[in-house]
Amino acid sequence: MKPFTSILCMALASTSLAAPTEDAASLNKLTAREACSDGQCVTYFSQPGCSGKLGNFKPDCTGACFQFSSFSSVRSAGTGIPIAGTACKIYSDANCQNQIFDIADHIPVQCDSFGSAQSMQCFYNC
Repeated sequence: MKPFTSILCMALASTSLAAPTEDAASLNKLTAREACSDGQCVTYFSQPGCSGKLGNFKPDCTGACFQFSSFSSVRSAGTGIPIAGTACKIYSDANCQNQIFDIADHIPVQCDSFGSAQSMQCFYNC
């Protein structure tokens, strides 16, 4: 009976030691996904045709000016349920002043190319 108890204790100990690592890995995946959760997402790229991914963010209705040194295309996404689109205004300057492209509501996803831009305003379900 004693060998069985020792084996059971070792199995439980190894399971409890592995759990925090698995939880941390799951948390990292969720944190990375949070930037574009619930379908609403804007991803910006260095090249036309949505290639050369630079980053992404989750749009809202604030109209905040998003700035990046240079990007050439954007993939915007909305949601199907509930039906809500993502729209963006693209600017050649860094302060959201000189508009060069207007992206209408996209549901669920679309890629748009526009040359070189430095800022944008994107809106989700506004």
